[in-house]
Amino acid sequence: MDKYYEEILKPMNACDYTGVEQMDSMEMIGEYAVVSYKDHMGNFRANLVLDGKPVSGVLFSHTGECSRRYTKEEFRGQRLSKQLFAYMQWKFPKMNLRHSQNMTEAGRASV
Repeated sequence: MDKYYEEILKPMNACDYTGVEQMDSMEMIGEYAVVSYKDHMGNFRANLVLDGKPVSGVLFSHTGECSRRYTKEEFRGQRLSKQLFAYMQWKFPKMNLRHSQNMTEAGRASV
């Protein structure tokens, strides 16, 4: 199951869930870099990167609905994807970023 979600941690234009991407923004928050990408269809993906390696990510559809949220196992328990989601909502308020209505049990528990 993790492989299905790890897809959103791939580099620009390597994620199977998005089209041709371009970097939207990159900034440092403490020891983490937040890197966001947008594809030609309006899908939006953001990764939290530590020491050059993505550790957490979120994927939003062109409508602003979050379809995937994932954190690598060794970084879980720090609420990284939740914080990344909240940061993206704060940074892009006009995009109306929100949780999906069709969440898994784990997704509902993490909100």
